[in-house]
Amino acid sequence: VLDKPIDVITKDDSNESKYKISKIQLLYNKDAVDMAKYTGSTVLLTGTFFSAHTGHHHTEVLMDVTALER
Repeated sequence: VLDKPIDVITKDDSNESKYKISKIQLLYNKDAVDMAKYTGSTVLLTGTFFSAHTGHHHTEVLMDVTALER
């Protein structure tokens, strides 16, 4: 969940613009990052946005996370 909604241009086949996005599903290497320990914390994520395209995608925009900073 984001502090403030953002506008996103996804980097996938669609390159669609999405507006006022307030929730993003994260994809990350679960062996490298224990995301549960950051629950309720503010973090800075770096990655690539893409549009939902399967039933496993639960938000309109997803992020493939490449880095996390606390």
